[in-house]
Amino acid sequence: MGKKWNGDATPSEKLLTLFAILFFNNRDFSLTELTGKDRLNSSKQSIARLLKQLENSGIGSLHREIRNREAYYRLERPKTTHPVSLNAEGLSQLALCREFLMDFLPEAMQREMKASLHQAASFLPKNTSLQDGIGASISKGHIDYTPYQAFIATLIESIRKRKVCTVCYRASRMGEDKQHSFAPKRLLAYHESMYVVGYLVTDEDPVALRYDDPMKLAIHRMKSCEITERSSQDVSDTLPLDRRAFGFVEGEPFTVTIRFSPVVATYVAERQWSSEQRIDMHDDGSITLHMQVYTVQECIAWILSFGDAAEVLEPDDVRAKIAETIENLYGTYCWFAKTQTI
Repeated sequence: MGKKWNGDATPSEKLLTLFAILFFNNRDFSLTELTGKDRLNSSKQSIARLLKQLENSGIGSLHREIRNREAYYRLERPKTTHPVSLNAEGLSQLALCREFLMDFLPEAMQREMKASLHQAASFLPKNTSLQDGIGASISKGHIDYTPYQAFIATLIESIRKRKVCTVCYRASRMGEDKQHSFAPKRLLAYHESMYVVGYLVTDEDPVALRYDDPMKLAIHRMKSCEITERSSQDVSDTLPLDRRAFGFVEGEPFTVTIRFSPVVATYVAERQWSSEQRIDMHDDGSITLHMQVYTVQECIAWILSFGDAAEVLEPDDVRAKIAETIENLYGTYCWFAKTQTI
């Protein structure tokens, strides 16, 4: 049995957590989504009891709806709201997040974020100010998303309104443009790139899934993106986005064992590569990393980036693929090396 979400939590603490999830997100949650590991990690029976208790408490109005045999819940917010309290420290932290994302987001979004932060800062008490310009970001090979600002805005609107988009997409530079009916569910940042995760759906009503598994589309590879009036309400919001293992999720995770020389051991040991990783320290200063991996090719590219400072010990098929890659590289460059004089 997997590790429970805060096994020491009292029923009152679980009820408070459930209330916070429903109240502050202001959207529908399926019973399956609420039971997931990234939410309450409890059985459906336990969550159903908490929902009944929340409904009987009179704190807001709990809305329940059945879609495709799945129950969805939403907590209606009060019609009157209380004044919002702002503080300089919180706004400064938001400003720092914006500065870290400067090379990632389109210029128009950067300007809007900056303007919004400074508008909010104008409501701070006297003798307090927004600490701006305390951070910066350095990226290598980042993508300029300025030309894709409209696509991002359309996707955000589609996700909020639960609408289907019509997307023209080219998977590779040499590929062909393809038209898709796509139900976007979440924007995803990965390796300085922006993706949208969702489901391919039928071109005709009623809206139905073409495939059970979600699809990831790189926003910078879109040629067009238009919102439609077709509803994606019946398409599940639950996405199998698992951060436990190294790489973009593709298939089942597997374990890779890698020996790193002392030259890079500190860099590798300082970082979390997968949630279930283990590091063995050796007397010569080297380390052995055992970690979970999703994608073979991405893992191989990462290992090769360390040159001869990394050696795959297991599994054998990954060792063989790295050996094949190195052999191909040798075939590419050996003729050049032989022509050089020392």
